[in-house]
Amino acid sequence: METSEVLRLLQHNRHDLMNQIQLLKGYASMGKMEKVQEKLESMIQSADQERKLMNLHADEFSLWLIQFNRRYANLRLVYEVHITDANLSKMDAKMYRCAASIFSAIQSAADANELYHGKLEIHNKDESGVILHILLDGVGLNQSTLGKIVEEGHIRVNLISDSRTEIEVHIADNQ
Repeated sequence: METSEVLRLLQHNRHDLMNQIQLLKGYASMGKMEKVQEKLESMIQSADQERKLMNLHADEFSLWLIQFNRRYANLRLVYEVHITDANLSKMDAKMYRCAASIFSAIQSAADANELYHGKLEIHNKDESGVILHILLDGVGLNQSTLGKIVEEGHIRVNLISDSRTEIEVHIADNQ
């Protein structure tokens, strides 16, 4: 990553933090302390998830995920890390390539006028693998448009409804 890219990332993160602080200040000035507490809890949970993500030692994947909402115009993603004390550095490139490929296919299949919200969960598969579980809400995605995602046997796509898609990816260290 170039120096200018790092600085842009830091600027975006500082901008987001300032927006959240201004929101807290606004709630506090209106006496809405319950909203302040909710927002603070949300900020703490988000920071905790980012800490867990960075502790996976999957640098390329982590950086891609942290920048996700700035990269994709009509996709928004939150993430949860359900792994502790793991070093996924050997799977980092595979995780990045797989996730980036999936969301590139989703972006090309998505309706440009629709905003899609998703959640990506990272779970232990076993000692030598992880599972990326993605739930995506938004209309316009279907089995045929998402078919190109299922190029390898370790990816499963399930259309739960017209507006909800589930994708599960199994990534092993030996793939």
